[in-house]
Amino acid sequence: MRNRHAYNHLRQVIRGILSEMPFKGVMPVAKQKLKYDPEESDNANFTPAALGKFHSSKKFLKSANHVFEDFPQDIYILPIRGNVPMGARVGAFDSEEAISMLERISQGSEFTEKVTGINLDEIRNVLSQGATVIASISTLKTPGFLPTPWMIIHAMLDSGGGFQDQEFSDISAEIEGVLGNSNIDVEDDESPFYKCLTMKSARDGEIGSINDAAAEIITQEIATRRGFYWNITPGAVSAIEARGEDVGDYEALLGEIEDVIKGSGLKSKFISATRSVAGKLVIVDTAGDPDYA
Repeated sequence: MRNRHAYNHLRQVIRGILSEMPFKGVMPVAKQKLKYDPEESDNANFTPAALGKFHSSKKFLKSANHVFEDFPQDIYILPIRGNVPMGARVGAFDSEEAISMLERISQGSEFTEKVTGINLDEIRNVLSQGATVIASISTLKTPGFLPTPWMIIHAMLDSGGGFQDQEFSDISAEIEGVLGNSNIDVEDDESPFYKCLTMKSARDGEIGSINDAAAEIITQEIATRRGFYWNITPGAVSAIEARGEDVGDYEALLGEIEDVIKGSGLKSKFISATRSVAGKLVIVDTAGDPDYA
């Protein structure tokens, strides 16, 4: 009997902790009737069921709980399977504008096939309480387009995301400036610089611009417990020396980026910036629509 009481108490404690966490969960998948080759659908594109499974996986939920744990407001994710141009690839919209936009895509319009499964009443309710609803538009299963919590944060940083916080914007601009003013060609997607970064996108060779590099660096600082860190491996040293370049220049560049991040209080500035999207719908389009790439 004592063990049962202890178990019930533990469950109550866990429920209490979960109820206080900002990430409140994933809304049911909204879906659009897509036109593509059925033979490719299982491999290249998400089906509604597959997108729902992706967002309900332990890996996704664990990542979302961590990535959003410091947000000052509640966070909900609304997965939308489709190619839905809603005015911007990434943007934030006030409640009234958001509901109007979602009503239009639910009914269909001149610019998109209708999207079914959006619970407007629920969204209106949580927005009125000051929560942020992230509408994550997804189609492709392709790496680099997957609607992971990391990708959501990266996209919000890369495109402004509706943040209205000058201090945070200044830090982002400073990191881009450090990268752009370096004598190392960071615009070269085969630069050994990317071998010195430690996030998966760098290891996989998926970064190739200053904006993208800055967004990935900031995302790592925000979305991981360790934060931004770098490592000049023997492989990176060989690649640097093969170009006739100086390893010290890379150490200096990486150290300067680290100094900007650590000295600016970047994470606390980001948390402050997230308040500007409270009560708003944030669009994050990872569908890969060529018209909105």
